[in-house]
Amino acid sequence: MNEPPLQSDTVRSTFDRSEKPPSIAVVEAIAAIEDTPPTDLSITLHDFIKPTSLNEPVNSNSDVSVTFSVDQYQIQVNGNTITVTPC
Repeated sequence: MNEPPLQSDTVRSTFDRSEKPPSIAVVEAIAAIEDTPPTDLSITLHDFIKPTSLNEPVNSNSDVSVTFSVDQYQIQVNGNTITVTPC
């Protein structure tokens, strides 16, 4: 599958759903784009999306794609891939 080219400030990462919930992987991807530890982020994911609302559909079906905004970021979770793009 050909992936579209990334914007220069976009982060794409993969995660193992059997080892890490998608919500944690999203927080880690945002932390990577902000170049800060996840515990030092100024935002919290649950202010934008209920973690179980993300984790349950993504963990139950590898074909699910979820897109949402967190602060100034557009987040896409597609299977085991997370893409974070500044808005």
